Amino acid sequence: MKQLNHTRTSSHYVMMLLLLGCLFFSGCADAGEDELITKAKQITQKYKLTEIKPDCLTYEIQAELYEGKRIIDAREIHSTTCGGDLNTSPRAFSIGIDEKTGEIVSDAKSLVGQLEPLDGQ
Repeated sequence: MKQLNHTRTSSHYVMMLLLLGCLFFSGCADAGEDELITKAKQITQKYKLTEIKPDCLTYEIQAELYEGKRIIDAREIHSTTCGGDLNTSPRAFSIGIDEKTGEIVSDAKSLVGQLEPLDGQ
């Protein structure tokens, strides 16, 4: 009779638990995504895209590319500290970053809500 390899079986359970942790707690954020959000925060400050305090913004990376660019939405955080309706978190603006060419676009200063190159690139 063949015996089960308990080490292998245990490692499968560990992998399953890690996967579940990633799914339910977003504990496996891609390092590239962290870098992209850091870059979006730096762009927001460098180009003065908003007067909203940095602590009152959150950033979300859209799943789909737009014209070859990764799109990051900056959303308002509504809280007792930041103000606003606690039941909402409206999009303030978006930033597009072409990871190959370095081109940066945003709709933060657009009069018609289109992604446009930022001044001074």
